[in-house]
Order: sequence, then structure tokens, then C-alpha cells
Amino acid sequence: MHKEVAYGHETAMIIRSIVNDFNLIVVGRDKLESQQTSGLIEWSEFPELGVLGDLFASVDYSGRCSVLVVQQQETVVGM
Repeated sequence: MHKEVAYGHETAMIIRSIVNDFNLIVVGRDKLESQQTSGLIEWSEFPELGVLGDLFASVDYSGRCSVLVVQQQETVVGM
């Protein structure tokens, strides 16, 4: 599934609409805030999950799906 959004509140609405449609949802975690996630960090309960992972884990969404949060490992050069 591919959905395009422009702002954080649209992202939250999309997540709310799909949270009960799937058994497993995979999201990426990034330290950067984008226009599509703007404002969502202010409501974050679990910052270690990232903005999207936090939305799925929120009791406000009460979905029954499993969520896998992935993050690319930073490499250290010159050791």
C-alpha cells in the first residue's frame, strides 16, 4: 500500500484508518522530522520507536496488529 500525505495530521489520520486492516506493519525510524511527520513528536509517548512506531503503539489507536520498527545502523568510518 502506498499513501501520500503532506502534513503530520494527515499521517495520523492514515494510520488511524489502517491500524486494524493488517496483522503486521513495518515502519522505518529516523531521527529527522519531515513535513509529513511535523508536530507528531510533541505527542510522542515512546520516542525510542520513532514517530510512526509511536503512533501505532499509542493506546489511542488500539489496533491489534504487530509493528516492526526498523532503523538503519550508522557506520563509523576510520576506526
